[in-house]
This record gives sequence, structure tokens and C-alpha cells, in this order.
Amino acid sequence: MTRLEEQIRIWREQEHLPVVRETQIQHTVERAKQAFYERERAQPCTYLSFVLLQARFMRKSWWVAQLAVLAALWFGLYTMQDADFLRRGSGVLISTFVILMVPELWKNVRTQSTEVESASYFTLRQVYAARLTVFATVDLLLLSLFLAVTTMTVSLTLWDILIQFVIPFHVTCCICLRVLCSRLCSEYFAVALSLFWSAVWMWIVMNETIYTMISKPIWIALLVISAVYLVYAVRRVLQSANQSWEGNLIWN
Repeated sequence: MTRLEEQIRIWREQEHLPVVRETQIQHTVERAKQAFYERERAQPCTYLSFVLLQARFMRKSWWVAQLAVLAALWFGLYTMQDADFLRRGSGVLISTFVILMVPELWKNVRTQSTEVESASYFTLRQVYAARLTVFATVDLLLLSLFLAVTTMTVSLTLWDILIQFVIPFHVTCCICLRVLCSRLCSEYFAVALSLFWSAVWMWIVMNETIYTMISKPIWIALLVISAVYLVYAVRRVLQSANQSWEGNLIWN
């Protein structure tokens, strides 16, 4: 027995304090957890309510910025419809559209709030699922509005939209989500990789020799692969949400 433990024992005997056993502590913890669950079950929260609650904590300014990016992209397409090179390069702005999601997705990591979220009734995986659902819904509405206005005002075919916008959008999403669930979980690293990908994409579409060498089957393959990998990246985020040290489950 160390000197400190001996002093604590003597102090406890002098103060006539009861001896707390480990089994009693564990029993109290289990009863507290059971009481917590019973309280939560008495006030059920549907998944829709939970998603809307998460949406309230998300900054709406990022969506305004995304709308501004799409507005700038439409304006560029509308004013330079006859310039093929510039229209190809304008697709790089779609990467910026995705990058604007990074600060909100990394908010709990940046503020070191994952331990608090893990102590809640809902798991960290459910929190991420709700946030991704909110982002997907809002971005789907924004992109649908953009595509509707673009197809009505700009002479742009569906094939051009898939190649020039959907592929870079998928790849940028994959980069951000994979970095989010990796050990190098840094928002700056995700932004740096996204910007690097934007530079690579710009080099491809602006280089006429390389652009014309890529056949239609290759574009289709890239589109399918990027879409499949995006689904995989989302699953990885949800699976790894509770595997980090800060994200260890407490109640669940």
C-alpha cells in the first residue's frame, strides 16, 4: 500500500466514512442507465423529429454560400455558351459546392464534442446519419433547382451535365467523406485534397488532347465507379462513427 492510500485509509477511519466497493459502483451505474432509458422511452422521438432537431443546430449560412456558388456557375454557363473550354472549366466550381459542407461535417471533431454526443441517447452514428440526410436533402433541392433553371436557359445536354458536373461532384464528395472517417481526420486535409482534385480535373478538361482521347464508355465507367464509391464512402462514415476513441459509446 502506498503512502497516499494509507493516508486515505486513516482519514476514512477518522471520518467514519463507508467503504465503497466497485460492485456497488457498477450496480449504481447500471441502475442509472436503466432509469435513463426508461425516461427516454417514455418520451419517444421519431427519426424525422431527430433529423429536424439536428437541422436546427446546423449553420444555414453554408447553404446560402452553396446557392451562391450555383448562381455563379449558372451565370458563367449562361454568358459563355459558345466557349467550350470555359464551360468545361466552370465544372470545377462544383467542387467548391462540396467543400462548403466540410466545416459543418467536421464541427463536432473541431469542437471536440464527440464525447458529449456519445453520452447522449442517440449514437454518434445516428447523429452523422441525420446530418448526412439533412445535407443530402438540401443539396438535392439546390441541385434540382440549378439543373431545372440551367436546362431551360442554357443549351446544355444531359450528357454534358453528367460529365462536367456529376463526376467531379461525386469524386469531391468521396474525398471529403473518406478523410472524415480516416485517421487523418482533418478538414484542412480534406479541403487540400479537394482543391488538388479540382486542379487535376481542370487539367483534364482543358487539355483538348486528353479530353478527346477519353471515349464515351470510359466516361460512363467513371460515372458509375464514382457513384458506387460514394455509396461506399457514406457507409464507411456511418460504420466508423463510433470507432474513434472520442466516439466510444457510453449509453448504447
